[in-house]
Amino acid sequence: MSSTTNLITLIKQCKTPKQLHQIHAHTTTTASHLKILPNLLHTFTSLLKPSSSPTSLTYATSLFNLIPNPSTFSFNNLIRAHTLLSSPLPALHLFASLRRLSLPPDFHTFPFALKACAHLAPSSFPISQALHSQALKFGFASHSFVANTLIHVYSVCHNLDNARRVFDESPHKDLVTYNAMLDTFVKGGEMDRAREVFDEMPERDSVSWGTVLAGYAQTSRCKEAIELFGEMMESEIRPDDICLVSALSACAQLGDLERGRSIHDYVKRNRTGLSSYFLTALVDLYAKCGCIETALKIFESSSGKNVFTWNAMLVGLAMHGHADLSMEYFSRMIEAGVKPDGISFLGFLVGCSHGGKVDEARKLFDEMESVYGVPKELKHYGCMADLLGRAGLIKEAMEMIEKMPMGGDVFVWGGLLGGCKIHGDVESAKTAAEHVMELDPEDGGVYSIMASVYATADKWDDVVKTRKSISANKRVKKNSGCSLIRLLLLISITLLKIMAFRSMNQWQRVVCGLRGYATSTLPKMRAYNPTANMAEQQSSKKPRGDFVPVYVAVGMIALSVSLGLHTAKQQLFHNPNVFVKKDRREMLPEVVEPDRVVEDADKFVNKSFFRKVAHVQEFDNPVKSDSIHGDVYAQRPRAVTLKEAGVDPKKVAEGLDPRIRARLGVDPKN
Repeated sequence: MSSTTNLITLIKQCKTPKQLHQIHAHTTTTASHLKILPNLLHTFTSLLKPSSSPTSLTYATSLFNLIPNPSTFSFNNLIRAHTLLSSPLPALHLFASLRRLSLPPDFHTFPFALKACAHLAPSSFPISQALHSQALKFGFASHSFVANTLIHVYSVCHNLDNARRVFDESPHKDLVTYNAMLDTFVKGGEMDRAREVFDEMPERDSVSWGTVLAGYAQTSRCKEAIELFGEMMESEIRPDDICLVSALSACAQLGDLERGRSIHDYVKRNRTGLSSYFLTALVDLYAKCGCIETALKIFESSSGKNVFTWNAMLVGLAMHGHADLSMEYFSRMIEAGVKPDGISFLGFLVGCSHGGKVDEARKLFDEMESVYGVPKELKHYGCMADLLGRAGLIKEAMEMIEKMPMGGDVFVWGGLLGGCKIHGDVESAKTAAEHVMELDPEDGGVYSIMASVYATADKWDDVVKTRKSISANKRVKKNSGCSLIRLLLLISITLLKIMAFRSMNQWQRVVCGLRGYATSTLPKMRAYNPTANMAEQQSSKKPRGDFVPVYVAVGMIALSVSLGLHTAKQQLFHNPNVFVKKDRREMLPEVVEPDRVVEDADKFVNKSFFRKVAHVQEFDNPVKSDSIHGDVYAQRPRAVTLKEAGVDPKKVAEGLDPRIRARLGVDPKN
């Protein structure tokens, strides 16, 4: 035990800081005390974890200060310890001391110092550049460890071009280098550049796949995310939680319940335990797709609920109009000791907005900052403006907006404008519309709403002026609605109201020809409008069937047309469930190039508003007479199959063009 060699061996075998303290105390009075200090420092810093106490740095610094002539190795150990425990400034000061002593840094020094810069980003960008130049001077810039850290620090400093330059100049690109570059582009929102790097990778791991999948899901490029996940499942790489959660998120955004269920089934077969991260994604998927009971079962079975799990459940309940359940789960969240964040309050307020719970929303909105310490954001004010507007409390909404510490945005004024439309408040609608036009001059929706407000008030001259102003203002863009149609659970095609036919006017004529005239026994093919349907809602006669936007019917027709099965006219003539008045039939166009229509329709898949289109009014839960309780987008969705629409799925598969059938993988026999 007296020899220095034995002491060093013993130090290396230590597993806890306490054991090191004992050896240090034992050798304090011996002659070998100074010789083992570098080894003590190295072993001690190696045992540190990000969760270690900050007081550990005091002991490490004391050891370092006792070393008579610290080497680069000792400096590296202490720089690493400070960086690991989120103390970046002392780490950079140590690097400066190293250079003042004319000690040469090595390929470990630069990554540790650069990681300290990453903690201070983006303000540390000049220091990062200085370290980069030092790495070039000492010949370590091409080292893979240094290059990978440089890419990361430039990423967090939001300098993608410098990161790409380091990547291109690196002579030895390994898997970590490629993953660092992928992460840089994904976090910078450059998904096309990220995909280029991904495609040129010689090898990929689950981190590579997960990074790109997460990027696609976060940027709402859901179709590409699902396609990439399919490619991954065909490879030999097993998906990790990030891959699975990203794919589920894409399914939730698209409303692709079937594919989400298939991912869930895969996990059941191949995983023994589910993380809270994955369970949160499942709750989000089933809740957003309207399967509230399934979402509740998964939520209740989760043992490690965090704020994200609670938020997924709250938002899911809110968007489907379960206001009472939403408030109940918010109370349970507080009782469970989980601190709510801005999303939690947003879910609560949206639920109150759909359910007409004005008093409850007011109370919680007032308590956000004073009781819960959560700052009010524009999105919260937007929800309150929408809720008060629906309730007819236009004056109160105006007063709230005027008292806002920040100016109202498009969503705040838009929420108020929607309430003015419901209750026919022309003057307040003008004020709200002026603000929306000022904030977003290209929004064409505000003109349509104002025309509707004027029409309800019988101000037809103003209706004409509003319509003319849309044509006169070239900056105004009309927003096209779209529907997501699934055929045989195999394909997803988004069909715009105005599609890219040979003559655009022809498709406009289809929509005009069907609007108000396309009907069937179940469901009724006409759009839900709270204002226009108030008299019918208040009548004692119970309406038959469901309200469905007319473009759902148009989409079903256009899908079969686009696949070359029928022309629009033939589809309407032969479909027993759809009736069009005789004087409207001749307005329906023939479609000559169905293949091109399919290609054009695919371009718009990312603009899908599936959940809004698919949610229909269920009359086993009738609309209440108060318009703020009757939200057509807050009810349970119901899938409409081709068979229900009067189209035989087998004939659809048989009628597909062989090229389209091969591309979609459709087998007529199945």
